Amino acid sequence: MQDTQELSTQIDSLSAKNFDAWVNFRQTLHQNPETTWNERETSDRIAEQTVRTVLRRLFTTRAVPRFLRSDNGGEFIARSTALLLHEAKCTARFIQPGKPWQNGFIESFHSILRRDHLEVEVFFNLLDAQLKTGIYRNYYNQVRPHSALGYKAPTEYATMKAGSLM
Repeated sequence: MQDTQELSTQIDSLSAKNFDAWVNFRQTLHQNPETTWNERETSDRIAEQTVRTVLRRLFTTRAVPRFLRSDNGGEFIARSTALLLHEAKCTARFIQPGKPWQNGFIESFHSILRRDHLEVEVFFNLLDAQLKTGIYRNYYNQVRPHSALGYKAPTEYATMKAGSLM
């Protein structure tokens, strides 16, 4: 009986910490629009409308790539997504079904995501997964050193590049 009460107290404590972390994270997002993240971007499925919304945001905050490589999921082969890519002058390149190695970048990212996040976290529900994945995304995109950037964090690398352009 004591173990059950202790476990319940620990879970309540974790929930409170998660809520505090969620509030702090949301405040950080509102202070820095470049890191804006939407709960719908972490889910058990993704709709074509969400794909288009995210792509539009990336095209305006980053740049339009020459091509977008993806699998043949319905959200990427949808006519509306194809029209968005065409209007942005971005070519769609689909990997062949059953051949994930044709997109080595995403396979590398998946292994890092799996190793650094999915295998070390416990998700209590979808909201908890969204919270923790949002925090990890912020860490990965702004803080974590990347070998392709000379083992610099993306924000550090971007600042360095911006300084060299002046």
